[in-house]
Amino acid sequence: MISKKKYFAQTYQRLTTALPSKPWRQAFAKINKNPKKPASVKTLSDHIMAYGLNLWETGYLQDMNEYELGAISEAMYYGDKFLELWESVEAEKRSALKSKYNAAFTQPSEMRSINFEVFMYHFMKSLDYEVECKDDVAAGQTYDFLVTKDQVEVQVECKSFAYDKGLHLTGEDAMDLASRVLARGPKLNTNPAGEVIILTIEMHESIPKSLSGKESLVDEVYASLDGHTEKKSDKFKLHLEQFNGVKNIHEIDGWLDLKFESHGSEIATVASMPNKDASRICLKVTSRAKNSFWRDFEAICKDAAKRQLKADKPASIVVHISHLQTLDEILDDDRFKTKRDNIFHQQHIVSLTIVANTGVYEERDYPYFYLSPKIIEFTNSETMFPDVGRIFSE
Repeated sequence: MISKKKYFAQTYQRLTTALPSKPWRQAFAKINKNPKKPASVKTLSDHIMAYGLNLWETGYLQDMNEYELGAISEAMYYGDKFLELWESVEAEKRSALKSKYNAAFTQPSEMRSINFEVFMYHFMKSLDYEVECKDDVAAGQTYDFLVTKDQVEVQVECKSFAYDKGLHLTGEDAMDLASRVLARGPKLNTNPAGEVIILTIEMHESIPKSLSGKESLVDEVYASLDGHTEKKSDKFKLHLEQFNGVKNIHEIDGWLDLKFESHGSEIATVASMPNKDASRICLKVTSRAKNSFWRDFEAICKDAAKRQLKADKPASIVVHISHLQTLDEILDDDRFKTKRDNIFHQQHIVSLTIVANTGVYEERDYPYFYLSPKIIEFTNSETMFPDVGRIFSE
């Protein structure tokens, strides 16, 4: 049985053989060029492949924290799975696929899309389908995969949305706001022993770009923090929740698993550091999808149906939402059904599938990693191919 460290070493060697220019080095240098201002967690997360591979190259695994080790695992797992996909395609397609992957290290949205395609390829193979990679412009086949299910060929096109796409603010802005609020040390009348207060700032508009505008917004948040009641303005709404007698309050982040109310898609979380059993504050910044998100969602899917997927064959669109909570918010929104039904007017579309939570989880024993995706498939009652049925779920 191969050890995890040896698996990492073998995967890294295969990646450097396939990509001798080591594009992750250039990508990481670009995001970490200012030593006085290290890249934020959001930026590192967006560049998880470059970050993880650079961490591996340092060789100091014994000194790394859980997040850093997780970044290495994510990079190695998806790097390995990409190489398996790359080795499976026809020789004449490999050069273009490798060039696309090489360039994606500096383009987070492209790498997210490629990793999702890699996920879907292996997921469909796990269902015992025959899976052929397409995306061949010269051949007029601009969809991602041709899947054979029960001797029926189905075109599959993958689309990926960033977790903060369509929200009122980006993850970077949300983390900046949370850090500014927590840095001032909000006084929330906490009990000195064992109490955790969750303060959620539900944003209804974007965050100002100027420093003075950001500080003014923080002033408004503080002006609203008067007692443990919900406060609302046109810009935001505050939610306060208390948890008493939290036994593991001294842990760095274990108590973040507390069951608290959802107030939109969680974009950033900052917590005060533990101090034995003293009370702590967890500050979350959330938002909800703007109308522009729904327009984009429908337009991108309909464009794929019309332009990429041939109308004389059954086809399926698979949409990746990179944040699990965002997925739940989308599915609970009444606008989703309207947009889904509009997409289903294209009668060669047999299903629309939404996928989230494709990150890597670790376990002690071989094969050391597992995935726990959330996959929800909606079938089209208007399709001209009713016998195809569900492709990705029972």
